[in-house]
Amino acid sequence: MVREMQDGRAVFKEAAQAMARSLAEGSSSHLLPTLADALKDELLAENPDASNAAEARCRARRQAFAEEVKHALAEEPSVKLKDHQHVRVEVRGTAARQLSQAAFAVGSHPDCDVEVFGDPTVLPLQCVVINLGQTILVGDFWSNGGTSMTWRMTPDEMGAPLLDTTPSVFVIKQDERVILKVGERTTITLGPSARKLRKLRKKNEAKRSLEDAFDPTELEEACTAPSKLHRGLSLASTSCGSLFEAASCKSASCSSHSPSLSPAMAPGLHPDVLGTAQDSDACNHAFLGAIQI
Repeated sequence: MVREMQDGRAVFKEAAQAMARSLAEGSSSHLLPTLADALKDELLAENPDASNAAEARCRARRQAFAEEVKHALAEEPSVKLKDHQHVRVEVRGTAARQLSQAAFAVGSHPDCDVEVFGDPTVLPLQCVVINLGQTILVGDFWSNGGTSMTWRMTPDEMGAPLLDTTPSVFVIKQDERVILKVGERTTITLGPSARKLRKLRKKNEAKRSLEDAFDPTELEEACTAPSKLHRGLSLASTSCGSLFEAASCKSASCSSHSPSLSPAMAPGLHPDVLGTAQDSDACNHAFLGAIQI
């Protein structure tokens, strides 16, 4: 078993380096047939549903492959590496499921993690998906261009049909919804649901509209204004003595029981709010009137 894992590691390392070269060169280079066959044999070595032990071994193989890919892509700026998250997968637009593996195989073979039924044009191993956290890679080294990207949707754009997108390695962001055609009658969709993306798109549009309506200075003032108003109202809610103590009101007649306001005590107040206040609430109202004026 140890020898098998070591041999598998060597295959995974060589395949990962080939993927890195493909991305760095922007080419659609494919693996050598012998390497592609060896990678296929490693990924489909056994059925993960056979037993718990078989599932653990399959998961370990996929984890080993993902680690080799991460190591090979450490210097590739287009790929963002992070602890992998769940990947949402749909087959023919239905049967959505969340996969937590670091890598998973897609094809018609029973040992694939995502098995495709009813389409003879889908290969036993059509492609392999590597989950790198913020980035998802899809590698197809077996169909000679049989896997193509037909739609890409983002939180900012609805997307549009894509043409001539058949590289051997696809780079997908974690928050993108991408449709891959893997057979004449089969598509595989990776990423969030269309409904979730619509909500994100509306939220982003509202944010951009707010940014367009205000410049950064106005936004900052709008954010700080409520706190200033809150302080003013808090001050107005104190006793009459506390209010006019701040305004140098030292008259003994301004008390919390039977206060009296005069122009001398509050020279900035409007005549309409001057007069006799019967209680502390009246003093508060007078002060608020002064703020508004």
